[in-house]
Amino acid sequence: MVSHADARVARGHLPARRPGGTITPELAPAGYHDEALALSMLEYMNDFIVPDLVLLDTGANPHRFDLKYWRLLPDVLTDMIISCALTHQVIRSQARQDSFPLTVHDAGSHPIAVVRHRMISFPDPSVKTIYKHQQRTLKELSESLDEKELRFSDAILAAVVTLMRVEIQQSAFGAWPTHLHAARTIITERGGFKPLIMDQGSMMGDTLTTFMLMDILSAICIPSHLLDEQNTLSQLEYIPLLEIDFQDGKYYDFPCSNQLLESIIRTNHARLLSQGPMNDAPDLDMTCAQILGRVALFDAPLWASAQLEEFFSSRPPTSHPGTAAKREKPPPAAVINRGVIHAMCVHLAKAFQYASMLYCIRTLYMDRGKATAAELLTSQLAADLSYRERTIHVQPLHQSALNALLKALHRLWDVEMSCGTTWMGRLTFWPLWVGGMELDAGEDAAHERAFICTCLQKLCYHLGSLSPLDAVSALHAVWDAQGDGSNTWDAKLDIPGVRGVFFF
Repeated sequence: MVSHADARVARGHLPARRPGGTITPELAPAGYHDEALALSMLEYMNDFIVPDLVLLDTGANPHRFDLKYWRLLPDVLTDMIISCALTHQVIRSQARQDSFPLTVHDAGSHPIAVVRHRMISFPDPSVKTIYKHQQRTLKELSESLDEKELRFSDAILAAVVTLMRVEIQQSAFGAWPTHLHAARTIITERGGFKPLIMDQGSMMGDTLTTFMLMDILSAICIPSHLLDEQNTLSQLEYIPLLEIDFQDGKYYDFPCSNQLLESIIRTNHARLLSQGPMNDAPDLDMTCAQILGRVALFDAPLWASAQLEEFFSSRPPTSHPGTAAKREKPPPAAVINRGVIHAMCVHLAKAFQYASMLYCIRTLYMDRGKATAAELLTSQLAADLSYRERTIHVQPLHQSALNALLKALHRLWDVEMSCGTTWMGRLTFWPLWVGGMELDAGEDAAHERAFICTCLQKLCYHLGSLSPLDAVSALHAVWDAQGDGSNTWDAKLDIPGVRGVFFF
């Protein structure tokens, strides 16, 4: 989303909205209704979207926009915020309706095919307004790109990245690749990611980190033979910058530690290398061993304690007085046991750890025909995985990691209704998708497939996004194709209709 700092940077490049000076027959100033809509959507964003962009919402949430400065936002960003907030409203409203697509057969808990829905299919008058502001954004971007001084500006970069997020919010299969490419072009033209994050990290950090996450995580959803060599290699440049711009995922809706995000980057790179003559080389085997070993060494309880230190010592999140009364009233954090919150955070950390491990095991070991791994598991991880063998056999390790992932996810979703705004299951999109990708299509896994689908459907409401529903559609295609031998990661991603982005 657009931070207050981003808006201040953008102020110097694009015209901000100004109230009209004439009085209409209805006694409203010209432009009054547009400005009232913009302000109300900023309030909605602060109250209902911003809290879900971080692990735990506090007064220090960097995504919360100070409404005193709302006029500093240029038109191109205001239009995107209106589109994003209205999309969130419409999806949450529709997700409560009986007409919202079902993902589980209520008789036998067997997943059934899901028809992909789009915003345009919802009978809500706001849909027209959503697309009006989205089209206005595209027009404003097109006009700005024609002006040399605006073409690669902070405002345009922020608008393109925000537009990319809105496209994903409306569909995992939307036009986000176009916007990702445009953002990459702007960053390249301005000297690259590192100079920008080092020189303007405090002003454009949110925009740049969102781009970085999209660049890394979208590669997970691309078959190895289609990975762009230059883009995949450039991901390695993010690793020394994670401490600066990602900070263990504390302020982002992909709450993954630097250690695990680095392992994902290196797994992407190893997948690229496996497509060439290095596939059977000892050097690649050693690289894979180092990646898996790093994932195994991750300390979930320690990460959880570090993330919660600020939360337990900070004041409650602020809320605009005009909209505070409209919020639902879940149990406040103050009345939720501190141990419960810590346990949730540990389960979330483990879910990301096991999802990262499954991605590594599947793509770097199983799909390369490797039956054993030379790594030594930590005693705690071995206990979590119920793994007691001295020689690490890949197949049982994979099953143990999948079981541990599902266990962590179940524990998070078991407290969905009792933890209020502190509930962390809303951040499990990517682990749910990885778990679904690795589940067997047989009858024995039917219950877990139903669990994955149900959770993803509920995420549509929690996140105000249709992407989780698209993930269900993609997973059904994966499960249906397993009988045809489509069991490798790449084979699953090559199935028509599967390729999208499934992480936020």
